[in-house]
Amino acid sequence: MGLMLGSTRDFFSATFTSILGGRDRGPDRGRRRSNRRALTFDFMELRELLAALGAATPFNFFIFDAMNEANSDVEGRLAVGGPLSLMNFSVASAFQGANGGRGADNALVSGTSLTFTNGQINGDLHYRGAPPDLTGVGVTGTIFPNSTPVDFAAARTSLTEYSAFLGTIPPSGSVSVSTSGSTLTLNGNPASALNIFNLTAGQIAATRDGRLNITNVSPTATVLINVSGASIDFTRVNFEYNGVAGRQSFATQILYNLFQATTLNIESASPLGSILAPRAAVTQEVGGAHINGTLIASSLAGFLEGHDYPFEGELPPLGEPEAEADVALSKTASTLTPRPNGAVTFTITLTNLGPDLAQNVVVADLLPAGVTLDSVTVSQGTYDAELGIWDAGNVAVGSPLTLTLVTTVTTCEPVSNLARIIGSETTDPNPGNDASGVTITPYQTDLSLAKTVDDATPTVGDTFTYTVTVTNLGPNAAEGVAVSDRLPSGLTFVSAAPSQGSVDLATSRWLVGTLAPGSSATLLVRVTATSAGRKINNAVVVASDIDDCNPANNIASTVVNVEGPVIPPLEEADVALSKTASTLTPRPNGAVTFTITLTNLGPDLAQNVVVADLLPAGVNLDSVTVSQGTYDAELGIWDAGNVAVGSPLTLTLVTTVTTCEPVSNLARIIGSETTDPNPGNDASGVTITPYQTDLSLAKTVDDATPTVGDTFTYTVTVTVTVTNLGPNAAEGVAVSDRLPSGLTFVSAAPSQGSVDLATSRWLVGTLAPGSSATLLVRVTATSAGRKINNAVVVASDIDDCNPANNIASIVVNVQAVDSNIVVPPTLVDVERIGVHHQPTTLVLTFGSALDPVQAEDVTNYRVIRLIHGKIPGPSVRVTSAVYSPESNTVTLTFARRLSLFARYRLIVNGDPLTGLSTPTAVLLDGRGIGEPGIDAVRGVNGHNFRGRSQRPRQARLAARERRGALGTGHSLAVHQRSFSNLLPKELAVGQLQSGSPRGGPHAR
Repeated sequence: MGLMLGSTRDFFSATFTSILGGRDRGPDRGRRRSNRRALTFDFMELRELLAALGAATPFNFFIFDAMNEANSDVEGRLAVGGPLSLMNFSVASAFQGANGGRGADNALVSGTSLTFTNGQINGDLHYRGAPPDLTGVGVTGTIFPNSTPVDFAAARTSLTEYSAFLGTIPPSGSVSVSTSGSTLTLNGNPASALNIFNLTAGQIAATRDGRLNITNVSPTATVLINVSGASIDFTRVNFEYNGVAGRQSFATQILYNLFQATTLNIESASPLGSILAPRAAVTQEVGGAHINGTLIASSLAGFLEGHDYPFEGELPPLGEPEAEADVALSKTASTLTPRPNGAVTFTITLTNLGPDLAQNVVVADLLPAGVTLDSVTVSQGTYDAELGIWDAGNVAVGSPLTLTLVTTVTTCEPVSNLARIIGSETTDPNPGNDASGVTITPYQTDLSLAKTVDDATPTVGDTFTYTVTVTNLGPNAAEGVAVSDRLPSGLTFVSAAPSQGSVDLATSRWLVGTLAPGSSATLLVRVTATSAGRKINNAVVVASDIDDCNPANNIASTVVNVEGPVIPPLEEADVALSKTASTLTPRPNGAVTFTITLTNLGPDLAQNVVVADLLPAGVNLDSVTVSQGTYDAELGIWDAGNVAVGSPLTLTLVTTVTTCEPVSNLARIIGSETTDPNPGNDASGVTITPYQTDLSLAKTVDDATPTVGDTFTYTVTVTVTVTNLGPNAAEGVAVSDRLPSGLTFVSAAPSQGSVDLATSRWLVGTLAPGSSATLLVRVTATSAGRKINNAVVVASDIDDCNPANNIASIVVNVQAVDSNIVVPPTLVDVERIGVHHQPTTLVLTFGSALDPVQAEDVTNYRVIRLIHGKIPGPSVRVTSAVYSPESNTVTLTFARRLSLFARYRLIVNGDPLTGLSTPTAVLLDGRGIGEPGIDAVRGVNGHNFRGRSQRPRQARLAARERRGALGTGHSLAVHQRSFSNLLPKELAVGQLQSGSPRGGPHAR
């Protein structure tokens, strides 16, 4: 059985018998013939029964459009869909005398119009249109007017599709080109049943007057030669097989697939094998040329001859058309510029653009760091917030599904969030629209404060003015801005004049309002000095509807020294500030304790010291401890009071780091009523770089298309990638890997850690930087269908700041098992009767019952003489086959005797498989998937041909076994086949129940 295409079109519109050959063969002409089946069928679907080249299989030439030839012949059948003009032409000469002289069924099929001047049709004629003038044309069979048993349009569609499919298959063999370019050598693999080569039109053209040699392939192997290019020229190319020209006996295994060709020229050449060129116009004007095989083309003109070597090779099937659903995913955000700590609603929409239902769609959308999930709404299915997996279920055409995630943005930095389809049980022909992402850039402002005074040394009783300026450095407008400006003791408020907004005297706040990017506002505060001394005045931004992601410049201070009637000696105190952190590499969402220390290095008491330390975005305050004074968390102001020499004061801030990005925190002394002679040690800061790991998952499977009952292995690999300094090992790593329905757990083998079967979690433990760990999960398929398996990192003691690669998915398509597939009958013995000049009879013994009709069909048997013991030569015609159901034997007689001093090969009709003696034989097994050695068809290789002795049969077999299978050295080699045609009627070819699998070439 050859290739089978995936179209469900009916290629035959009328009932007829033996279209594949059946019993209508003429006398054997000494070359290899197709396997023939005697079947009667009506509206036969190509996928079910037709072999080789679909509707073109029975024909020598199969032309979709016009054909115009003269002074030539086609030895096999001829089918032409367009206008057909023939002159001095012979059709089906290979069938001359067959069927009692009637010739071939369907010898000539004309689909439009027929003009035939002088010639011969050896068989039936089917035509449409006006009756042709057949004067001078001999027709040995029946003429069927207005009858075309071939659907040319459907055949063109299917064969063009199949040709394009074959053109996509990668080559398995190599092509070497001689220095001159005139010799192409196609080097195959003798152990391979299918050898594929890729050639170009340029390479073919360069071999004019040269050679194209196919070598190193098994005599029974299929050879597929894909030739790319629009214009192909076979002019004067010499075609060879293993270095020898004219090896027509091997032509039945060779196919040239001209999948891009629109023109094909054949001059003075004899291509060895069939040609599939469904879009090509073929011309042959000068020089003798013929095709040793089937020609499939768009049109034909000239006088090209056809020699009947129908293609018998086995090629990959186009396959059952799969259901397809183009599921598009889109993701939107309610705003792309949320305010820090503001809400963002993400909406993920799945839309099935058709054509079929999308089954069990799975989407991955794990929120990034800096975005906190508040609530989830799904229109269908479930969302696992821990894994970030939306099991959406089936998505119907035109019925979108939505997932809505309400979140809070806790970062000032831009964050990207990607949603993607990671699984579906229905093939998606357009994966380009399976993912969608949004990047949100939080709405940021940077408010900066400055404060000046018009008299830094007033005298008690003087009135002077402070100027407070707030500037919005952008990039966005700032709304609801408020500034606190509390006067120290010894200063009395007189008046306030803001450039915008108003002043709330009760709270000492300037309610600025809105500031556009780049704009400023000022406040003039008039005060009167009522006591002498050093007066420190701080202004602080205390409110804004948009959080300020750079709070370091939100404080401004100024010092005024009020002079009295008597100025005491100026005191000095060198107050040093230091700041430390409990760790500089905290884990994300981990704790950091900041300690600010004030040390008075003397010589005098430092009075009313004030420190500013406002925590940055990404650091949340949990608790405060001060050894003295008070800390205003809203303003970030520590009023430390007096600091004595040698008695340090401390401020301790316990915080949680909520960002993955590095953050800096600066503390500084902003005021003291005692002069500091050394302001260089008044500030100290730390930068913390969160301890980061990037865990990535990968998942593979060793069999993506198992059959129900098969056991296969998933491999899950988790890798840690270092993204910052420090040891940064990933600790407490756990991976969830839940099997979908239809797969049963067998075993799990982790390279490290353990597996908790109750939770389907792999407890990986600690991974060093740059290291990986693997988990091998063995499962058994218990039901057919598309199985989506997701592995997800669900735990790590160190939060992963890049969760996008924490999910790995893989799809396995489990094939169903056809319980109706049976093991074909087995040939267990071959015995010769007849010696010297006596007629030769072969008795074939089978291991089980046969279909009597098929068993007695002589076209199901062939005997080929092997020249030099190995080269196939002429066939010996089988004249009768008599089946004995009692002994399951078939007795064959021949048109001529078999020589005692020659070697022959017996072929029983079935799939063309490698000979029995070849170690790499592809044998048909009990499930019909072609695995060698399992319930294999058995054959007998080697029998004594000296004739039947007078001893009992068992004694003869035992003696033969003792002296060796080859006896005198002359034997019959049985070419092993799956004797599918010989099955009982209830298991005849094509009788598999509806819904049975069709995936393998031996499934029938």
